[in-house]
Amino acid sequence: MTRGRVLLFVLVGLALIGALAVVTWWWYKKHLLPPPPSVALCGTSVSTDILGVSGGHLVVEPPNPGLYFGTVRKPSHAEEFTYLIVFRYGPGGWDNVSQRIKSHSQASGNIATTSDAIALGGQGIEAEYQIELNEAHTAVATETLTIGGKRIDVSAGRVFLIDLTAETPVYRQKKVELPAITAPPTTKTDLERMAEAIRAGLGAGDEEVKAFLR
Repeated sequence: MTRGRVLLFVLVGLALIGALAVVTWWWYKKHLLPPPPSVALCGTSVSTDILGVSGGHLVVEPPNPGLYFGTVRKPSHAEEFTYLIVFRYGPGGWDNVSQRIKSHSQASGNIATTSDAIALGGQGIEAEYQIELNEAHTAVATETLTIGGKRIDVSAGRVFLIDLTAETPVYRQKKVELPAITAPPTTKTDLERMAEAIRAGLGAGDEEVKAFLR
């Protein structure tokens, strides 16, 4: 047998071994490895007779994109979203979330604020919201939203898409219709139900959002 044939057999053998290793690892991941854990964590909330805010609600249900959001109850209005961040993360899901989880809400007189932050796989998500009512406490005087340290024009949308697996993650602001909130989320079941409603209806009419949610 020539040296060339020996080398060919060696290369073919190595290729077969490599292919077998890939198939074995795929089978192991599919059948033996436990799925990445899911989590639904309520953030903080505060409420008065005229105003209520909450923030930092987190839902991670692999393989779906994660959801991070806050809510507000304005005078004579039902509960609504202040922001909704839809994010992609690494294969570890919740395992990629560090211990840096922060959520703070406060309300005093006619002003209420939320300040929220999480860190996932070395990347961070931050959201701050403030609402101020007029002197009669009947309508909104000012409303500000800061996402990732940048002041946002809320008239351009309250939904933000971010891929945390990208080398340089960028928020993409989207103006799409958000589902109605029947009650402020206070339990894991509330959050899971809201996550299901968000995924079911959020992408209607916007192909980018629909594709991101897949």
